[in-house]
Amino acid sequence: MKTLLFSPITSGFCTNRYQTFIRNLLPHFFIVTDFKYIQSYFNHDHLIYFEQPSVSKSFLLNSYQHEFEYCYQRLTDISSHYNIEISSSDLPTIEDHFVRMISRYHSVKTLFEHHKEISMMFLCPTEGFLIDLAKKAEVKTIFLEHAPNFFPTQLLGNSSQHFIPFHTQLPDYIVSENNITSLFWNNLIDQQQSNTQLINSGLPLDSSNYKLTSPPATNPPHLTITIFNTWLHPTSPEQVLKGPLQLLDLMDNLFESLSLLQKRHGIYIILKNHPEIESNAYQNETFYLDLGEKYKLRNFSIMNDFSTALTTCDIALVLNASSVLTDLLYLKIPSIIYKLNPLSDLSQNDEINELFPSVSSIESLQTLLENFCAIPKSLENEKIKMTEILARYNVKPKSLNQKCNDLINQLNIISP
Repeated sequence: MKTLLFSPITSGFCTNRYQTFIRNLLPHFFIVTDFKYIQSYFNHDHLIYFEQPSVSKSFLLNSYQHEFEYCYQRLTDISSHYNIEISSSDLPTIEDHFVRMISRYHSVKTLFEHHKEISMMFLCPTEGFLIDLAKKAEVKTIFLEHAPNFFPTQLLGNSSQHFIPFHTQLPDYIVSENNITSLFWNNLIDQQQSNTQLINSGLPLDSSNYKLTSPPATNPPHLTITIFNTWLHPTSPEQVLKGPLQLLDLMDNLFESLSLLQKRHGIYIILKNHPEIESNAYQNETFYLDLGEKYKLRNFSIMNDFSTALTTCDIALVLNASSVLTDLLYLKIPSIIYKLNPLSDLSQNDEINELFPSVSSIESLQTLLENFCAIPKSLENEKIKMTEILARYNVKPKSLNQKCNDLINQLNIISP
């Protein structure tokens, strides 16, 4: 029986988005984890708990001195570019951030050293820095996203920004959601001249376990615009300083614009925040409720349940290129992408770019939303385009259990 490992990031989804998948895996595989709560949650004989040895901050800094020096030099270069001086008082904070990052790498390295029976590891595409480590341990690597994504190049770009001391590369296998995502992954594989193989099982996610065959009701009494918010992970000077200020300014202008739209068309407005949103003090739920009051929004609510937010939505406004666009395509919900960075890349596929119009100004967004609200036929035309692209790429919904079974069958075929 093969032994599997979930990386630090994918482990964080084991008791929620991968819950059904894990329960389907355990009768057929051993799974090693160093998270006690995962062992307790599933309580299965095939789940092996490993207690990590305690390591200090000084141990990690000494063990990875070369990597720290590399990171520090990069940070110094960036600071010089922005004319920001790094003082000696900043060093403890810089060390803390480095230790938080390197501890993930070290924990996986320790697991490989103590459990040499591990033959496969699931990892997030932003954890490509672990692939060289896995190769040295002769462990096969498999990208398993926690949400389907049309933008694989962005994921790998994020990885190189987050973990700059390590080389980022493609894994042995990638689990693909559908024929469209397979097209994008194959383009990336060809570009990097990689031997990576695709597993076309679909992503076994509990978060996408909604009824794809039940479209929203036609001619609803009112239109609902749902804002799918983003989360700015503070990993660069841009995201720490400029990004949050830009987002706050956008939200203020957006709520003012929606207020005018609501007066003309009686729309309902739902905000679906990113799960990590509350970790940012400037971007919490109270901030958005206050904005709603400021612009006297009626029928405005914040929704926490992802599936409900999807299935009650008539028009989606998505901040940045988000994985939620795949779910919106399945449900044939017309969507607009608001790009916080006008220069950022979207999909490599023109059809996807045309399917999800992108804007980078409130004025352009206002024009698109006004068109959708004032001309019902325009929404129907968007749904027809979505239906056509799903048919063209032969994208057919799979049940969660079918995805689990298909992926498990492929894992059984992979040679150690």
